[in-house]
This record gives sequence, structure tokens and C-alpha cells, in this order.
Amino acid sequence: MHTNWIRIILIYRAMKTQIVSYKNKGMEYNEDHIKRIVILGTLGYGVEKCINVLDVEDEAQFRADFANPSSAVGKAYQKGKGIADFAIDSKLFEKAKSGDLQALKQFEQRKRSRL
Repeated sequence: MHTNWIRIILIYRAMKTQIVSYKNKGMEYNEDHIKRIVILGTLGYGVEKCINVLDVEDEAQFRADFANPSSAVGKAYQKGKGIADFAIDSKLFEKAKSGDLQALKQFEQRKRSRL
């Protein structure tokens, strides 16, 4: 009985840590690639820097995936950009609430640029 529970736990852990793979026209991205692309989006790196950092083999396909907002790469990059914008806007908003007029101006400029 005890052995069965150990097997179940091991199978559950294996399923939980299974590598997620995103395949698009011959180019395959695993979960680690996608996480790194989110970070690159957070940093605002362009496609060329992303290619260099990720050491991409099929650059043309990566560029196509990067430019396609519905691809896993495009979604991950946009998610990273959104995370960065949120962090910056939140910090500026908090400073503005405490009376920092420069932060208020920057916050309003960022808000207008999104419209």
C-alpha cells in the first residue's frame, strides 16, 4: 500500500515538471525559452538582442514568431512588456500619491502615450 502512494507521488511530480513545448513551423520553444523571452520583454530588448541572448539557430523563424502577436514568442514578449509597464506605473503612481510632482507628470505622460 505504501509503495503505491510513492508511485502516485512520483508520477504526479513527473507530470507537474513536464517540459511544456511550443512548436511553430519547425521551431520549438520549451518553457525555459518562454520564461527567458518574458524577461527579455521586461527589459525591452529588441529582436536582435533577443536572438543573441537566446542563441537562436533559425533567426528568420524567430523574427517571424517575434513579430506575430498570436505566437508563443510574441505573447511571451508582450507579457514581459506589460509586466515592466505595470511595475513602472505602479511605482510612479505611489510616488505621485505621496506628493511627488515629477512622478505625477511622468505617470500622466506614460498614461497619455498608451492612449
